[in-house]
Amino acid sequence: MRRRVGTSWRRWALGLGVVALGCLALQPEGLAQHRRRGRRGKRLKLAFIVPENTTWARIMERFDRELQERTGGRLGFRLYLGGVQGDEKVVLRKIRAGQLDGGGFSAMGIGEIVPEVRLLEVPFQIRDYEEADLVRAQIDAHIRARLHDRGYELLSWFELGFVYLFSKRPLRTVEDVRRAKPWVWEGDPLATAYFQAFGVDPIPLPLPDVLTSLQTGMIDTVYQSPAVLIGFQWSTKVRYMTDVPLADASGGLLLKRSVLERLPEDDRRVLLELAAKYGAEVIRATREENARARKQLLAGGIERVEFDPAERATFERRGREVSYRLAGEGRGKLFPRAMLDAMYRLLDEHRAAKAHGGGEAGSSEK
Repeated sequence: MRRRVGTSWRRWALGLGVVALGCLALQPEGLAQHRRRGRRGKRLKLAFIVPENTTWARIMERFDRELQERTGGRLGFRLYLGGVQGDEKVVLRKIRAGQLDGGGFSAMGIGEIVPEVRLLEVPFQIRDYEEADLVRAQIDAHIRARLHDRGYELLSWFELGFVYLFSKRPLRTVEDVRRAKPWVWEGDPLATAYFQAFGVDPIPLPLPDVLTSLQTGMIDTVYQSPAVLIGFQWSTKVRYMTDVPLADASGGLLLKRSVLERLPEDDRRVLLELAAKYGAEVIRATREENARARKQLLAGGIERVEFDPAERATFERRGREVSYRLAGEGRGKLFPRAMLDAMYRLLDEHRAAKAHGGGEAGSSEK
């Protein structure tokens, strides 16, 4: 397998606000064997924002090795790591132009094709991994079908981890949020609408500008997973973590539909089988990495705070209100009303069953 990699974390930050996961590199001898096996056969060109030597990249390397072994070298990957092919919008253009075959995308990136995938990230609605898994399973067939209709195939889901609010001042109340200077990822309509529901105009910035803006005081609040907060060094500029999950950020591995359809049937079957296997491994590894990162942040001096009990319901209610504001058809809408209603029914029924049975909710990173 031939790889193209970026040379800096700044290149990574051009697109995906995702996991800066554990850096376990391939052993040199294994990498040499991997490259020798990658000299023949078809190589799918896949672009990723994640850099080399992260957990994501390491898992994709193993995916490629097993794919080559199972297909006798007929099929493998050429991975472009570290954002060398550009941000997610650029990568999508290159896929449409036939310059790339696919890549790894955040929900924002997938949302450029199928906006309703953002259901997975409605603020303060999904409380733990069990609920995240339920909602993802509920919309899975719809998202796959919509992507297929638009010329893509979802090979596997990825998960980027639960996102929290991190700030220079403690955020416990609605008034605290109103006084904050929050950042939003440039071009994110969901996060923007949520902050605006509190009368706050968030400051949209691309990821490379966030650290400097924290340093200068242009912003004082960010939302991110624990692992990426450390990886981007934002953790050095904030003091508080509001310990209520904002959203479980999701993503996926996409392949151009025509590319998949041209593969021999046996190779296509192996690819799809392994995609499911390694996608599940990415989700498991991401959850473990974020749990470790969370403990590292708290041990390193980040102070844990929670919303006042009387106010937490307000934050959840505003998230629900924003979701319905963005539901419907037409310009500025992200998902159909019926899908949103179905998601809330699922969550309400699940929580009622948990309460009736005395069970506990699944963990986020705690």
